[in-house]
Amino acid sequence: MTQKLERDERLSKELRDALAGKRILLFGLEKGSAGSFLQELTEAAEQPGHTFTVLQEAEEITPEDYVILFADETGSPGAALELAASGRPAGALFMSGSCVYGTCFGTRKPREEHELGYACHTAAADRRASGLRIAENLVHRLAVEEGVHIAVARMPEHPDGMRTVEAAMQVLLYGKPGEAYNLPGKCAAQEEHSPLSPIQIVTDTKKVQALIRK
Repeated sequence: MTQKLERDERLSKELRDALAGKRILLFGLEKGSAGSFLQELTEAAEQPGHTFTVLQEAEEITPEDYVILFADETGSPGAALELAASGRPAGALFMSGSCVYGTCFGTRKPREEHELGYACHTAAADRRASGLRIAENLVHRLAVEEGVHIAVARMPEHPDGMRTVEAAMQVLLYGKPGEAYNLPGKCAAQEEHSPLSPIQIVTDTKKVQALIRK
């Protein structure tokens, strides 16, 4: 399924210019928040003269393409990651999630990308967190050892529509290969909690905001 998208004024001119005439290939759209991500891109079809093509589950990736990979319920991107690596696209993005932080204790604060908590690889409740960590490590290896231009974007628990999508596009185009970036989302209400209970995960987005300001 192919859709021709025109850019919405909510996206920066820099992004409109960078993506004009390009193909963005999305894999794993049937899973989780991937559908809403595509919907936001579709609703951006208002700015004439700046178009790109979105192609779902493409069979071939060229060096001119951009690729976005969504994980399944286990946190794995499946064979699509291998396909992206072999196709050597202009840029690729693995969509991870904030559940990768696992269970955290201590003082409540926005967590930077490296501040992961506890996740048990044998516990069913931590299955996705563990899978995402494995996938992120594979992305890092592909970037560092094989030179694939691929980065990680961590979707927030409560995405904030186009604001979240635009940040993801910044990471796709300008993120450092192999690195992870927390995407911005809606502010969740703070919960009361005991010092003995896990804290509510709130992510620090300074890293991706620095990309957007460049």
